[in-house]
Amino acid sequence: MFWPLAWALRKHYGKPLTLDSQGLKWRRWLRIVCFIDIVYVIGLVMLVSGENFPLGLNSAALTKIHLLQVIGLLGGVGAILAIVAALKSWGDQTQWFWYKLWNTLLAIGCVFFFWFIWHWNLLNFNLNF
Repeated sequence: MFWPLAWALRKHYGKPLTLDSQGLKWRRWLRIVCFIDIVYVIGLVMLVSGENFPLGLNSAALTKIHLLQVIGLLGGVGAILAIVAALKSWGDQTQWFWYKLWNTLLAIGCVFFFWFIWHWNLLNFNLNF
């Protein structure tokens, strides 16, 4: 959601996004990671807010839960990618400080999001009710 704001700030301060091909690739991967995390949250909300949630756990619902858990694991892998991208941005001296800070905050957010879903056992593939 903050990417348009970052674009506006770069435009206001006359600081264009100067990324090489490697930096653009990492930026694309970070957007994919954020998209995966958003899909996970939307899927979880849709699953929990369903009409038959507590009582209607049939095989189709269990399949949806497992699919959601796989998406959550992809978010965990994405958190690792976000950490690597943040470290790479800090190593690049041509990048603006705020871009480096943004990548760091994004990595921290991805790690804490994965920790949250791991801590609350939302990735437990043993569905014992």
